Amino acid sequence: MLSFAPYEQSAAICFCCNLLKAYRDEWESWGGQLTDLARAGQDGCPRCRFFAKCFASFAPEIFSLGNSFHISHTSIGLKLQRYRDRQSVSLSLDVFLLSAEVHRPPPLHRGLPTRSLLPGQTSSNTTFRTIQHWTSTCVNNHTRCNATGLLDAHSTQFPKRIIQVTSDQVILREHLSHRPQYACLSHCWGPSINITKTTSASLELFKNEIPSDSLTPNFQHAVDVCRRLGIEFLWIDSLCIIQDSETDWKEESAKMASIYENAFLTIASTKSAAGSGGCYAVTDPEYLAKQVPGTNVYVRRRPPLFPAGWVNYRYREAQAWPLLNRGWAYQEIRLSRRILHFCNQEVIWECRESRKSESGCSDKDIGTDDPQFKSKNYFDVPYWILERDPQKLWYRTVEEYSDMQLTFEKDKMPALAALTQKMETLRVNDRFLAGLWEKTLLFDLLWMVFPSPKTGRSATWLAPTWSWASVQSRVVWESKVESIRTLDSVRVITIRYSTKGPSHLAEIEEAALTLRAPLLRGTVEENKLLLPPTMPFVDNINSIHYLHDLFHSTTEEYHNHSGIEVSVLIIGMCDSTFDRSYEGIVLLSKGNTTLYERIGHVHLSIKPPELAPEDFDRSEARSKEARRKEARRMEARRNKIWEEMTGVITSTWTNLFLEEVTIV
Repeated sequence: MLSFAPYEQSAAICFCCNLLKAYRDEWESWGGQLTDLARAGQDGCPRCRFFAKCFASFAPEIFSLGNSFHISHTSIGLKLQRYRDRQSVSLSLDVFLLSAEVHRPPPLHRGLPTRSLLPGQTSSNTTFRTIQHWTSTCVNNHTRCNATGLLDAHSTQFPKRIIQVTSDQVILREHLSHRPQYACLSHCWGPSINITKTTSASLELFKNEIPSDSLTPNFQHAVDVCRRLGIEFLWIDSLCIIQDSETDWKEESAKMASIYENAFLTIASTKSAAGSGGCYAVTDPEYLAKQVPGTNVYVRRRPPLFPAGWVNYRYREAQAWPLLNRGWAYQEIRLSRRILHFCNQEVIWECRESRKSESGCSDKDIGTDDPQFKSKNYFDVPYWILERDPQKLWYRTVEEYSDMQLTFEKDKMPALAALTQKMETLRVNDRFLAGLWEKTLLFDLLWMVFPSPKTGRSATWLAPTWSWASVQSRVVWESKVESIRTLDSVRVITIRYSTKGPSHLAEIEEAALTLRAPLLRGTVEENKLLLPPTMPFVDNINSIHYLHDLFHSTTEEYHNHSGIEVSVLIIGMCDSTFDRSYEGIVLLSKGNTTLYERIGHVHLSIKPPELAPEDFDRSEARSKEARRKEARRMEARRNKIWEEMTGVITSTWTNLFLEEVTIV
């Protein structure tokens, strides 16, 4: 955050920054043309002169007509008509001091952040000294990062195979007799079929040696990282699992949670969309800082900020993090205790208590048990704290994971299986049902599709329509799910569910739910849900928010037709200060059968009551406190009438429309 101490200078007003030329402790955001900034600096404004020097140090050629700047407490930006043969470019700059120079900085520099210089190559010795410092700090000081002890080498959850990398050779070891420290690699395979794999034919050869020249740059760099950090063993999925053996794949993939959780470190080739991209990178010169002449201040283009969360990250500088868009990588990174992200411009460290970056721009402490987390949206709460509420943790997991990309649709459940296994340890005596959980089933059914680049049902059947796994879109739940209460009349009558093999892999053989609930009849007209005007209390419905599950499905077009008869299954009611609504799912009958399939989610908002004139105290001679008290009384009165009204609606709909339906 930028702030400035008072600075002795003329009290005249600067025409550019519109503030006193003497610095003040607080100032507003400001901006304008770079030519005006330079002229104001020459006219005697120290603030404008300082920033003009910073911008000139970054790129002196930008001081031309049409180029502008913007400065706030948290950011410094440039909007350039032309830059490096590109047009209409917006840049964020990083203006900073080195950590060794923060002792008694001059007034003009106070409030500038402290950063570090980037060495220029992520394979440099400087980078690895930084990594070793991060590692040592974590190992010696972070309780949560060291809570997972290494498994015994004879444990069935230990990797069957692992790669030894400490000698000049790369050798696949099997059934180790000792307990090693090892790293994992998280990487994108990419479209190439030439990635080195262990097969039934190559297994014995790789036990003697895996030819180094056959390894992709991702693998070669991961081996080099291990050797330079003194880590003896490395686990890579394509080399440690026999790729043409379904039996071996099922056995080893079942261990995925423990493999990543018990790894000392996960090396993430975050910048690479394929094995040929490698881990290492040369930093672009615009991210290498230049010293502002006559000062201890440095300026550079701000390195891409590491995503604060998984959701929507790819819509902002997405090309910088291709690995973070990969479905398989989601659980690998979520489960790892320590991750080294090799990015395009720098290396970024993540563990369960902190995030560190070589530049210092993406640093964040994530280990504090902040009591304010209780009042925050569950996306803002660290995963380890959210483990105290497994229901919300699962919703966050699915909302993040469903936005990821998979090469093969059939991997949708296997790529989440390790986190599903982890969730099973938090949900004792619960049952996993195609992405939902039996004990919270009625709430879990209330998922909603979110606008996504890819929509519709999966081309091949993966899950029943009542499961979020049946659609290709990102899905979400109501953010304040705790405000939803199921109706007393709603019951789960039967669950018919079976899988081939472990439930967390979700190779589903049968999946059908029979529910008893109020079932309203309606129609869909041009993707709008309409209820019949003769239905009791239909006039009390303020709005109908219908989200269909398929959007532009290529395999099922019925949701785009007009006049489709549907059923609205009411599951619960959402009570909040400003809204009372019924939450449910929209069903479509399957032909002439008694079965239904889900096609959407619905939110029926009930009109708030209008109070009678006699309810208001219109006395004019009242104090402010009396008016506040009267407002609270009226709010309580309104909510009481609202609650009574919805109680009557619920009772009526239950008496008239209660039915049993089976959803597949």
